[in-house]
Amino acid sequence: MKSGAVLWEFKAIDVSKSLAIGFDGTIYFGSYTEKKVYALDGKTGSKKWEFNTSNK
Repeated sequence: MKSGAVLWEFKAIDVSKSLAIGFDGTIYFGSYTEKKVYALDGKTGSKKWEFNTSNK
């Protein structure tokens, strides 16, 4: 991306400051407040899955 234009956005609350990018371009990150881990498609920004980490 040479222009610096935003390609997509994903709304989450209190996102961790670190993330991981998988070999297939999937972006993984967590939200402290929501107690979830997310996986997003790196090209489209669409949510692949989310996992609730809270102990209910």
